[in-house]
Amino acid sequence: MAKRHSVAAPVDTPYTVSEAARVLNRSAQTVRRYIDSGKLPAQRTKTGQRIVGSLALERLRRELEIPDEAA
Repeated sequence: MAKRHSVAAPVDTPYTVSEAARVLNRSAQTVRRYIDSGKLPAQRTKTGQRIVGSLALERLRRELEIPDEAA
C-alpha cells in the first residue's frame, strides 16, 4: 500500500490590530482604515475587538511590498 503524505494547510493565526500594525510597519489607525475600506478582512470578537487572520495579513504585506521581518 502506498504511503500518503499529508500537506499541512497554513494555519490562519489571529492578530489584533496592534499586532497587525507591527507586522505591516504601520500605525494601528492605518490598519483600522485598511479594515474599514475592505482592503484587510477582519472579524470582531464578542467584546468588539477586531481580529485579522495571518493569511490575509500576509497577502496585504506582499501587496504593499513590505519586506518580511525575517529578511
